[in-house]
Amino acid sequence: MKTQFGKCLSIALDGLAGILVETQAHICAGLPGTTLVGLPDAALQESKDRVKAAVISCGIEWTDYKLTINLIPASVKKTGSSFDLSVAIAILAAENLLVKEKLKNVAFVAELGLDGKLQKVRGVLPMAISARKNHISALVVAQDNADEANLIQGIKVLSFEHLRQVIGYFS
Repeated sequence: MKTQFGKCLSIALDGLAGILVETQAHICAGLPGTTLVGLPDAALQESKDRVKAAVISCGIEWTDYKLTINLIPASVKKTGSSFDLSVAIAILAAENLLVKEKLKNVAFVAELGLDGKLQKVRGVLPMAISARKNHISALVVAQDNADEANLIQGIKVLSFEHLRQVIGYFS
């Protein structure tokens, strides 16, 4: 198997300050399994299971290879479920199911339900402010976070109800 790589952006919160995070997915030969690195907390460690269920719920086969998810910078603590969508997008990009060029300069922030529905997360307003400050062209959020994200001018907000819709938009 040839090594596959995908990446996208997300945003971590340190108090009310947003910090840009690059989510990377690396798929290679080895024992099947998923490893998450980059200083994730317990809720983020659980994202492996939420993401897998959400991707399968979209009718996409889960990889039978070794999968490593890296959240950069590793020195910044990542907390909560808001990274679920970026983890899924990075994996789907590594599987070449998304157009990688479309993912550039876009940040993904949402929790995923096991059925693939995008769930609202806390802190979208400071995340949108951070996205604008970092010259991110678009912020992808759950439909229920759209009004909050749209309070910040100068950033395009893309809101979706389901992972399937996000995949359709970026494929």
